[in-house]
Amino acid sequence: MDPKNTDLNLARKHRPKTFSDVVGQEISIKILLNSLYLEKLFPVYLFAGQRGCGKTSTARIFAAAINCQNIENFKKNPKENSIPCLNCESCKAMLNASHPDFIEIDAASHTGVENVRQILESCAYMPVLGRKKIYLIDEAHMLSKAAFNAFLKILEEPPVSALFILATTEIQKFPATVLSRCFQLIFKSINNDDLKKHMLKICSTENINIDENAADLLIQETQGSVRDALNMLEQVRFSQEKISLDLLLKILGKISESEILDLIEIVANGESKKLFPIFESKINENINTQALWDMLVQTIRTLVWIKFGSTKLPIYFNDIQRLNDLAAKFSINDLNHIFKLMWEQEEIFLKTTNKQIFLELLLLEMSQKENKIGNNENFVTKKEQVISTNIIPKQNKELTPNNKAIEPKKENTDNTWIQFVEKINAAGNPFLSSVLSNAKFVQFNPTSKKVEIILVTNNIFMQATINENKSIWQSILNEYYPMAANFEFLESKIIQDKIIEKQEIASDIKPISTQSKINSQTNTINTEKWPTTSLIQNYFPGKIKQGDESK
Repeated sequence: MDPKNTDLNLARKHRPKTFSDVVGQEISIKILLNSLYLEKLFPVYLFAGQRGCGKTSTARIFAAAINCQNIENFKKNPKENSIPCLNCESCKAMLNASHPDFIEIDAASHTGVENVRQILESCAYMPVLGRKKIYLIDEAHMLSKAAFNAFLKILEEPPVSALFILATTEIQKFPATVLSRCFQLIFKSINNDDLKKHMLKICSTENINIDENAADLLIQETQGSVRDALNMLEQVRFSQEKISLDLLLKILGKISESEILDLIEIVANGESKKLFPIFESKINENINTQALWDMLVQTIRTLVWIKFGSTKLPIYFNDIQRLNDLAAKFSINDLNHIFKLMWEQEEIFLKTTNKQIFLELLLLEMSQKENKIGNNENFVTKKEQVISTNIIPKQNKELTPNNKAIEPKKENTDNTWIQFVEKINAAGNPFLSSVLSNAKFVQFNPTSKKVEIILVTNNIFMQATINENKSIWQSILNEYYPMAANFEFLESKIIQDKIIEKQEIASDIKPISTQSKINSQTNTINTEKWPTTSLIQNYFPGKIKQGDESK
């Protein structure tokens, strides 16, 4: 901790030495200073937060302040006197890492009960130089269950001369019995503005020349960790005299903002062929596929924020206008579909040996127009698919005008119909909702003032169900189709083809009768007079004959 030691790396060299040096933890620092001013110290403190947010550094500063010999002057006039003062004997010992009353323990390498027993034995001794004997246990979540249990009694009733500070990145691993005995301080991740200001200050001190765009990317990559930011800065500072955005992208194995937006735009336009030139140009470059995956996820997330009107974006982008234009090409459903697809494939992506090929195929799938959410072309219901597999295809089949099949118009949208069905479902009639959910919307005919639909099967029972519940759906239908008076049930082309097929097969079949007496044939051509019989004949070809009344 010698400030004159210039051989240290940036993270150690610029480690905070006073409370004012700590970045982005104003609330936690204020709590600790007030406890020192009021001389109200808790026997056990727990500092929790992500890596590189200042937990251990703050714990050391707090320990130095407790034993600082200038603390009485601080209590009298806190504005004029700061602690730790860095000038007294105790503070100098802390700076030199030689304070006899400050014991720092790495719990990752001291996890057992024996290590805890040594602490319990040593804390019984009085402090030598300071007011308190302070134990800093870093990465305390690594302690074993037995070690935690051994700690319980001393944490609850520690000696007056001892104080414990536990630091951890995973507070959820602590037993509840330990948490209840600690004064907990949660350290937040450093926001980008504070981290950028701090890093540029260090760059100025160390004469490091860095572009502002490169600084923004570097900060974005570190996710609020000061230590990670300084370590990455030190990694790139020796590459060139000036740290540029292009240099940083190459070192990190990332692609530029414009290139990632190009990929997303190709997906939005469904222009999958344009992906191949990009794949070819990047195949020999040192692209970090995991970083590219993360960039895609973060960019899609940013587009979702824009769709919901957010002005503060989750990650930094230079070209905000292009980002807004790109967001306009997607619907919320499109973006949710991409999110869901990437989440479903992420586990496979992490396990695959060739991640670049996997990512290429995934981008191709996302860019296929027929796979885009909301695209209802070539729509076939499951029931129609089953029926179609049982049909022998006929060539050059012509339909008569009266039997012309109706197909859904591809240009019509189903959004209004979907909203109507959802409203019916909320009305509390599950059977009606099921019938309408499986029906295929064709169009609203303003001439007849009817909504034309195709049922899964042309079932009279289903039509009757809809007609009997008109009191339920009539008012709801008018909300979404204001001029609609009723439904018109159309016949799907697949079912119509089946009927024609069956009729042709029936014409070639000569019924075999074992009766000695030929029964007279009943004429059932009139479908209005014989609706049920006609429907049966459509699916079970044959001829209807009168029975022998003498039997």
